[in-house]
Amino acid sequence: MPLRRSDCVDEPAFARFARLFYLPDAPETGPLTCTRAAVDDWIDGALAVGRSTGAIGDDLPVTLQRHLCKSVLWAMDEWTVANLDTLSCRELAQLSSAQLDALKRLLGAT
Repeated sequence: MPLRRSDCVDEPAFARFARLFYLPDAPETGPLTCTRAAVDDWIDGALAVGRSTGAIGDDLPVTLQRHLCKSVLWAMDEWTVANLDTLSCRELAQLSSAQLDALKRLLGAT
């Protein structure tokens, strides 16, 4: 039987916090909403810097890139949180790099 993530290390506090975003009864306002807005603002800043330096393509409107990026990042996060307990140590170690590579392919300059 492969090792599960919980067998590798103690679950970090940020993983427990991340689960709060995806609870069926998560509040629509308050600290979680403020945190989500801060993440969205960071994404906006990262897109602006990436576009200005040529690291991110400008062939799509920035509003579409923003929507794509935010949707994909939140989907990756939600999937990771939902599957955290079933990922092996090796899968978990490789996951962030694989997710970053997927974003680079989505947004990269051509």
